[in-house]
This record gives sequence, C-alpha cells and structure tokens, in this order.
Amino acid sequence: MNVYGPLILKTDVEGAVTDTLKLWFPTVLAEAERSADVDPGTWSPPRSWSVVPEFAQRPGAQLPAAVVVSSGTDGEATRLGDGTYSAWWNIDVLVLTTAADAPSASFLAGLYGALVRRILKGKPGLDGTASDLEWLGEEYLDVPADFTLIGSVVRCSARVLMRGVVTEAGLPATPDLDHYAPGEVQTVTTTLERSTT
Repeated sequence: MNVYGPLILKTDVEGAVTDTLKLWFPTVLAEAERSADVDPGTWSPPRSWSVVPEFAQRPGAQLPAAVVVSSGTDGEATRLGDGTYSAWWNIDVLVLTTAADAPSASFLAGLYGALVRRILKGKPGLDGTASDLEWLGEEYLDVPADFTLIGSVVRCSARVLMRGVVTEAGLPATPDLDHYAPGEVQTVTTTLERSTT
C-alpha cells in the first residue's frame, strides 16, 4: 500500500464486472446451449463490451453488444476498523441483441439477462476484486429509436460492495512538488515582427 492508502475509482468497479462477465460468458452460454439441446455456437456471446452508457448504431457494430456502467455509490459508506471505507456501487449491465424477428430478439434478450444474472450471482466477489454483490433485478427495454435492426435490450442491475474505497489516514505532511506545483504558471514570451512590403 502506498502512503496515500487505497482509492477505488468508478472505472475499477466497471472493469471488475466487465472482466468477470467476459471471462465467464462463453462457459455459461455453452452450458445454456447444452441444457436447451441446441447446437454449440447457436448463440453468440457479446462481441463488444464498453462502458459507454448508451447504444448507438454504428457501421460495422459488433452485435450482440454489452455495456457495463456504474452510476456511482449507493447509500452511506461504512468505516472499517482499519480506517478504510467500504461502499456499495450501483452497476448496470445492458445487452443489445438482434434477430430476424421480434420474438427471437426478445428470447435472446431474456437469455442474456439470465446469463448475466447467473454469472454475477455465481461470482459475487468478481474473482477477488469485490467483497459482495447483490442482484437487484432486470428489465427489458426498447432498442434506441435510431436503431434500424430488429432487436431487444435487457438491463441487469446489481450493487457491488468494494472495500478500500478511500482511507481516513490522511495525506503526507507535505505535498510532492517534484511532480506538480499547484498554482505554477508557465510564462511564454512571444515576439511579433511586422513586415513592411
């Protein structure tokens, strides 16, 4: 641990959820195919993952597409005995699916929602990054208005408990001015010459 103590960013939470889902999705999808007695590879795992909180149709978009985003912490942080704090972070996982017809797109959204739920509940520690995870639910949404394909969107919501969000140990006695001096302004001198022709 450095002198400043731990510090968890929103992107740390989003990254832990994304990494866990990407790692486990092929396995749980293959098991779902076996259980449904369909040919391996019938359903595809998400082909793109991002933390942009919206779907936009782009040329060459890789579908199905998944977005993982946190809107921030949920509730009051908890001070732990070592002076660090833990906090619950809201997390949403959205998966956009496409199919030849609306019922098929709706089925795929339901399938991906169930698989996201299975992974997050099966790996609440996000492979060692989080302390806990609570499943909050899922909902099915319309595709964006500018989306020209037949599709469906599922949004899965959860809360992730992260320890070491921040510490109250304080900062060092003096700032490290070798890397950055607050208030320092660089002066630039420019000479203009006027040409007379």
